[in-house]
Amino acid sequence: RNPSGNKAGTRHRLSRRTVRAMAQPFVAASKTYLDGVKAYYRPSTLERAKRDLHTIRLDLEALAAERRIGRMSPRVMTEQDVEALLVLWRTRPVRRWARDKPLDLASQAHLLKTLGNVLGFFGNNVIDTMRKKKYVRLPTDLKDKPIRVLTDSELARIRAAADAFEGWRGSVARFLVAFLPATGLRPKEFPLARFEDLELGSWTIGIAHPMAEGPLASA
Repeated sequence: RNPSGNKAGTRHRLSRRTVRAMAQPFVAASKTYLDGVKAYYRPSTLERAKRDLHTIRLDLEALAAERRIGRMSPRVMTEQDVEALLVLWRTRPVRRWARDKPLDLASQAHLLKTLGNVLGFFGNNVIDTMRKKKYVRLPTDLKDKPIRVLTDSELARIRAAADAFEGWRGSVARFLVAFLPATGLRPKEFPLARFEDLELGSWTIGIAHPMAEGPLASA
């Protein structure tokens, strides 16, 4: 027996109540951060940051339950806390879609950037300090990441599924599976498209609200 467990090399898990209490500083800090940057980002960007912070909180709670970290406040997180997160992101399976695969590098880099933004907001520059150390290798987003496109057989299956819908929903589904792959509009660009953006003579459509549009974009 040892002070940290009932067998050599093992440790007791913390209770859910204890972990949730430890997470409160991170929850409060996340809300303060999102309120503080609201004027500078689009609602969709803020919503993405909110989801990222939720994911980070769940991962911090998992680490705290295993006693691998002892704090969750962005104001006092250390290099060791960030390292524990990085190890978890490299090894845990993705929660979404029940796929048993590690988090890809782009997702790791994105979560690390979000965490760094929050830490920096509260004057904690530990991640910036880590980047300056030669031996530290942090995940980075791949600039030449392969573009995933639907194959002809995948498109055929989608069109067949759309044909099974009846009425108005079927008409909308069939239009979308024909229109979106042909134009390449992003999911957030299509709902903002206007009828006057469509040019039937040349079979083209203008983008009135591009992805780069934001609160600081030029008119």
